Amino acid sequence: MEPPILSNAEGTVAEEQEEHRRELRNTLACAARSCRALSEPALAVLWKTIDDVTHLLSVFPHFRPCLSGSIIFMFHHDITDSAWRRFQTYAPIVKVLQQSISRWERISKSVWIALARRCGLSPLLPNLEVLSTIPLGYESPYITIFLTPTLRRLTLNYGELNYAEDHYSTRALFRSITKTSPDVTHLTLLNGVEEDADYPGRTKDVAVAYELQPLKRYDGLQSLDVGDSILDLDMLQWLADLPDLHTLKGTIAMGCRDVGEDDLSSDDEGRFDEGSFQHLKTLALRGKPHELGVFLRETGVSILETLTLNILDPVPPALLCRHLTSCIRSIVDHKNLPIQDFTLKYCHEDEYEGRIMYSVMDFARPVLTMHVLKRVSFLFYKLPSLTDEDLAQMIDAWPNLTALSLPGTKLYYPKRARPTASCLVAFAQRCPHLRTLTLPEIETRTLPEISDMPYVNHPLHRLQVWWDMSRSTDLRKLAIFVDRLFPCVIFHEYSKEASTSLLNPDRPLPKEDKLSDCLRAMQEGRRHCGLLKLLPRARAAPIAGCVSPTVW
Repeated sequence: MEPPILSNAEGTVAEEQEEHRRELRNTLACAARSCRALSEPALAVLWKTIDDVTHLLSVFPHFRPCLSGSIIFMFHHDITDSAWRRFQTYAPIVKVLQQSISRWERISKSVWIALARRCGLSPLLPNLEVLSTIPLGYESPYITIFLTPTLRRLTLNYGELNYAEDHYSTRALFRSITKTSPDVTHLTLLNGVEEDADYPGRTKDVAVAYELQPLKRYDGLQSLDVGDSILDLDMLQWLADLPDLHTLKGTIAMGCRDVGEDDLSSDDEGRFDEGSFQHLKTLALRGKPHELGVFLRETGVSILETLTLNILDPVPPALLCRHLTSCIRSIVDHKNLPIQDFTLKYCHEDEYEGRIMYSVMDFARPVLTMHVLKRVSFLFYKLPSLTDEDLAQMIDAWPNLTALSLPGTKLYYPKRARPTASCLVAFAQRCPHLRTLTLPEIETRTLPEISDMPYVNHPLHRLQVWWDMSRSTDLRKLAIFVDRLFPCVIFHEYSKEASTSLLNPDRPLPKEDKLSDCLRAMQEGRRHCGLLKLLPRARAAPIAGCVSPTVW
């Protein structure tokens, strides 16, 4: 059977699972080499999913680096008939090709020219069902040899469209894709622009709406993620009538009038039918706050489970709170949606900072009425004030909470109210289902004495906190505090680039990886306590700097 790829709560492949998958694939490879009877079924599994096309092209004997030590691969001789026949025995087996953009750049364009000459009008991988991620642009015409009518999941990367010619060539390729692979059900479009680490959620540019018009050939779409590409009102009205669409992600621009301080519901003009988007379960929208509100009020979403709102432009926090309250009220009061995952992104510098001090609760208060939430994230350019009382209200409002993310930022900002160590005790005692917790900096001066630290034994798996530590901070005491609350936790530090305290940029932080070492040592000690008890106890005094068996 296919080596499994399992995901954890955050949607990422765990290291242990990925290592197990590699071991299974190595075992299959050994079986294919050792026994002719096992060769065919083992190769069928091994070649079904590949994450680097160079592995497949290595079937050709003359496919190797251009020069010694080079990372660019090419054919050093023409493809022979026998080599092509051998390649064709493996090509039909491949069902999934998942390759990063950087790996495409490691293959010389002459390789695709030679393969296209051999393929003719036939696809290179005739039974391919999943293709990710392939560049879309005039410099990547080789995309056509991977297109096949069997494709069901496709991820394209626009790259940076700097000139008018780029847009025209991209649209031509896009039309070719929709004609050759008309049965795509899951489509993802990337713009190739990475987010700025200091400005999460920000990108340089977005694609224009008319480039998405060829999408209307895909009547069977189930999942569409256009990233930063714009979905205008015409595209949204077309998507609203798709019967199987359950996931929609993108940037909306409907041309709605911003009513400002007037009645936020006065711009509802019946743009969507009552039954629009009725099968939508996952929705992630980026746009102006008033347009996000109009979309949620007018559409017929009724079984939505995951909602992400990304505010496109900076607005006064008071107006943003009003828009957010209006959105949540329409969800809770009128539709009663079963949303379990909510994310709010406001990745803009606060132009009103210094005039009014806002709190996270100003934005989270309307969300407190959604009592079935399990995963909640608030992502800000600069996190507003946050106190133990705010977190206590969240704990009371979301009894089934499994993940809470309120990350800080590595950028310096004036001191604001922050939670104390007591909030971790509250999470441990009152959130039995919590598995992932991300908080901004916590002052270590509020740590209780070791004798007063409670034993909770909470099964929290991942903790990310920025401790506001001084040179006198007792790491052992801090480690004992965390270990008594969360004995199985994996502690994650913030970026290693941040070497100063958020609250005082002139005071250097001690290395937080020492805290992780302490926690791991405690966990390993418990895990191997049976073996450690068998070790002889030394009566002699331990050598300076060494750990003697008596310590255990």
